[in-house]
Amino acid sequence: MEYEIHELFIGGEALDRGPVDVLGTLLYEAVHGIAVTRDLKDTSRQGRWHSTQFRELW
Repeated sequence: MEYEIHELFIGGEALDRGPVDVLGTLLYEAVHGIAVTRDLKDTSRQGRWHSTQFRELW
């Protein structure tokens, strides 16, 4: 069985933005994780824009 492994890196400079912004980033990335788990296309073809499916999850 093959597994995909995803990681989230938050650099020190991001931590300087404060806990509310860091939490926002974590929640944003969690929505992308939900989309991957549910096999939903959450961005445009080039990955530039979020899809309606992403917005509904958010």
